Formats: sequence, structure tokens, C-alpha cells
Amino acid sequence: MGRKAFALLLVALLLGPHSAGAQLDTSRREALEAEIAEYQRLLQSRGEEAEEIEGELAETSGNLRNRIAERDEVSAELAGLRARRESLQAEIRTLTTRLEEAEVRIEAILADLDELKLRIRALLVNLHRQRAGRFAGVLSQSQSFHDLQVKNSYLSLLSEQDTDVVERLDSSRNELEQAQQQLSEQLVAREAAEQELLTNQTSLEAKEAQLASIIAELESTRAGQLAQRQSLLEAQDEIERTLSELDLQLEDEITRLRLEEERLRREAAQAFLDEQRRQRLLDQADALGQRIGNLTAPLTAAASGYVYPLAGHTVVSAYGEDNNSYMALRSASANAAVVAVQDGVVRGVSFVSANDGYMVSLAHSDNLSTVYTNLRPPLVQVGDRVSQGDVIGHLGGSTLVAPDTLKLWVQVTENGRSAFVDPAVALGF
Repeated sequence: MGRKAFALLLVALLLGPHSAGAQLDTSRREALEAEIAEYQRLLQSRGEEAEEIEGELAETSGNLRNRIAERDEVSAELAGLRARRESLQAEIRTLTTRLEEAEVRIEAILADLDELKLRIRALLVNLHRQRAGRFAGVLSQSQSFHDLQVKNSYLSLLSEQDTDVVERLDSSRNELEQAQQQLSEQLVAREAAEQELLTNQTSLEAKEAQLASIIAELESTRAGQLAQRQSLLEAQDEIERTLSELDLQLEDEITRLRLEEERLRREAAQAFLDEQRRQRLLDQADALGQRIGNLTAPLTAAASGYVYPLAGHTVVSAYGEDNNSYMALRSASANAAVVAVQDGVVRGVSFVSANDGYMVSLAHSDNLSTVYTNLRPPLVQVGDRVSQGDVIGHLGGSTLVAPDTLKLWVQVTENGRSAFVDPAVALGF
């Protein structure tokens, strides 16, 4: 069977029942069996390679594992420093925005104070003139008690207006002092964040150099290269185990979401005196209900095919190469956007390790999922529904994998059996 024909059969399997009847069902089953068998052969070959490495390393295995552990520890510290750097940069951007807003506010208050000073000056002059002459004349010309009352009320009103201007002046002065104090505190906070960022950058560069030194040392000997290869195989096994257990994790997550939704609706029912809070709780509960629905509703694969997850990519390694169960794609630039290859629901988001970055798993049908690793903190969460071409994250989450490289996995499941299959075949690439 040719590769293209095999791909068509696998796509037919993933799209579900078809009108072609029993013959097509048999072909679909055979296609899946072939893919599972191929994956099992890959796993067996990977296991044999790991045993060969263990045998060749022999007595040096323990020391090399310690060195690999040191590499991974430095890698994790480096990942933490990078995350802190991004957090500090975001904090500095926020503080800079607040500083700009505070400066605009202070300018507005100063303008208001200038206007109030003019009004106060005019009032003082006017009051001096009125108290010396017109006020006494007005009162002395009253023809009756009622007339006196009316004119006195008018004069009292003028006094209240004068008092209001004075109070506004005092309030604006206090507001100015508060704004200036806030500006001063924000300046101090930004300077502290900038200083910490400089310290972070120094530490980051030192850790990068330390990591590069450890890797160079390992790469300098065949034993070191084998130890790193062994670590890579073990990491791949761990990722596959995590993905295979995702259904159980999803059940726990759905249960958690349902309990949270119920709690929000109970609080909303009790918050009848506060309509805004009640509506906010109901909106949050509705959002959780939508996520639960996305995770539990049957999925039917779209018929429009798949798109590549990276723009302008090249293939770094194919499925099966070096016993890998993924294909690696290289983008034209570092930290490139990664998009969904087809409509689907986010069924998994997790931090794999500092060496592999974040992972996102998308379910496109009830028996096909795509998985993306080496991501920075993703832009999606479990239960989100995505459309083909939506950005789910950016490359660069790993400290060992290049920031322009994506590892793409495809997992198929049928009757409780699952396998990681060739993305080029399953997606028609």
C-alpha cells in the first residue's frame, strides 16, 4: 500500500463511520492495526537502544547520570530565571504605564488648582468689597421681615459657594499630595524592579554559560553523548506516559470544574442582595459550564483537512527517526507562533520540564489528538475550544531544545487502544 493511500485510510479511520460499509470498516481497522504495530516496533527499538546504552556505559553510568541530573538542575534554575525575567519586564511595563497615568493626573490636578486659585483670589476681592459696602446696604434697605429673610438667604448662598470653592481647593491639594506620593512609590518600585532585572540578567547569563559548559563536556565524549541520548529517550517515555494517562486526568479536571460550577451557583443564589456580584458569579459559572461541555461533548473531525502548526517551517526530523514518536519542525524565527492544525478542544496543558517546556494537547475528534511541546506559557487552558489557525502558544519554552523548534505528536485512540503515529501520515503533511 502506498504512503498516500495509507494516509487516506487513516484519515477515514479518524473521521468515523462512512457509507462505504464493511469493506471500508475493515480497511480502517487494518490501518489502525498497522499504525499501532508500527508504534510498538518503535517502542521496542527504543527500549533496545536504551538497554544498549546502559550496557555500554556500564560502570560510568552512575557518574554520568549525576552529571545529567546536574545539567537538568541548572536547566530548571535557568528556566526559573527566564520566567522571573519575563515577570519583571511585565511589571516594569505596568509600572511605567501607571507612572504615565499618574503624571497626567498630576498635571490635571495642577491645572485645576491654578483655576481654583484664580477663583479664590476673585472671591476674596469680591467679598472685601461686598462686606464693606453692598451687603450692608442690601440688608438696610429691607422693607419687611420677609424681605430681610430672602436677602439673607441669598447672602448665605453666596457664602456656601465661597466655602465650596475653598473646600475644592483643599481637596485638590490633598489629591495632589496623594498623587505625588503614589508617583514617588511607583518610581521606587520601578527602580527596584529594574535593578532586580539587571541582577537577574547577570545570573541568567551565568547559568546559560554553566549549562553550555556541562553540555559541551558531555558532548566531548561518546559516553556523555550516550548519557544525553539515554536521558532524551527517558524524557520521551515520560511524555508519552503522561499523554496516555490524560483521560484519567481529564476526568478529575471535569469533576473539579463541576464542583466549582456548583459552588459558584450556590454563592450566586445567596448573593441576591448584591445583583452585580450575583451576575458576576453566574457568568463565571456559565464559563465553567461551557468548558465542561467542550470537554464532554462528542467531537467530530472537520472535513477541511489540516494546516501546518508553523509558518515557513522545515522538517528537522521525521517520525521514527532516532526512535522518536514525533516529528520536529523548525520555524523561520525563534519564539514563533504555534497554531492549531484543525478545530478542536484543549484537553491538556502542562509544564513538562525545563528541558521540554510546556505542552498543549488538542482533541480534534473522539480518536485523534495533536500534541505540541517546547512552548512558552500557553495562551489556552483546558476546556477552551479553538479554531484551525488559532495561536495556542509560542516556541521557546525549553532550555535545551532550540527556541525555533516544535515537537509535534499525533495520538490516535480506538476501543481503548492508543498509539503515537506519524503526523505526516495522519495529518496528510
